[in-house]
Amino acid sequence: MDQNKFRRHLAEATKQLIDFTQSLCFNDSSDAFRYTITPSSRTLKKDVEHLNEFEISVLKTWNKYENQSLTAYQTVELLHHKNKVPLWIDMSVYEANSDLTIIDLFCS
Repeated sequence: MDQNKFRRHLAEATKQLIDFTQSLCFNDSSDAFRYTITPSSRTLKKDVEHLNEFEISVLKTWNKYENQSLTAYQTVELLHHKNKVPLWIDMSVYEANSDLTIIDLFCS
């Protein structure tokens, strides 16, 4: 998937998540979004046999951004590599107020 297509998918998924969340919650949320990336595992032990060298380097990069909120541009840059993206991404609203909405991306 090329980067522009992935960017569009992230924007559309974000819109659908916010619409769904607002239908169930009464508190305010903002149209200003930031993202956090949470890998399914942060482990870098040598016994992680299911990851290849490239995937381990990506995980090391993701770990550098642990607990940091990222713009959509930064998020796409971190998740998109050579027209490849994570196999799955679960999105959830982590925090929302009238100034900012933080969306957590739980990734394979």
